[in-house]
Amino acid sequence: DVYGVYFYDLQSGQKVEINADKQFPAASIAKIPVAILTLRDIQAGKVKLADTYAIKNNLKHGSTEDLAKRPAGTKVTINEYLTRLINESSNTAWYHLRDRLGGVWGDTGVNQRTIKELNANPYFEDPLIATPEVVGRVFADLYNYKALDEEHAEYLLNLMRNTLPDTRLAIPSGVPEDIE
Repeated sequence: DVYGVYFYDLQSGQKVEINADKQFPAASIAKIPVAILTLRDIQAGKVKLADTYAIKNNLKHGSTEDLAKRPAGTKVTINEYLTRLINESSNTAWYHLRDRLGGVWGDTGVNQRTIKELNANPYFEDPLIATPEVVGRVFADLYNYKALDEEHAEYLLNLMRNTLPDTRLAIPSGVPEDIE
């Protein structure tokens, strides 16, 4: 197996890179650009956290997620979609937010907006790939309020800090307890 590592010290700017430019399957880390782009739309006044987006049957994932159990047409707030996207790693929330953003492809789709607005290439959803360096830069930009203003960055960072225990179990046990 080949691993990619990208560490970036937010204070000093020092980096440690091992295969940082190698493309890997992005898995659920690909949900972060969708969250950032949704919050950028909120920041720009295009949508509000309290606005709703109806559940669509074709965007449900599996049968165990709470959102997937709701009937089509049920109105769900953008806030709930974002909360479930990050706290539970909900694929149903991901598919609905991605749909609200215009889908994956096209000039205004998630992939193009990720390249243009987040300067992140590759960090894609179809194919589902990213490099450790690009993911690291997006997280650094989030933390340093470059991807979002302070209010919206802190909203997203707080969601990340409060993921459900089952989601935290997916993180390798070797990560020190004092790391947020």
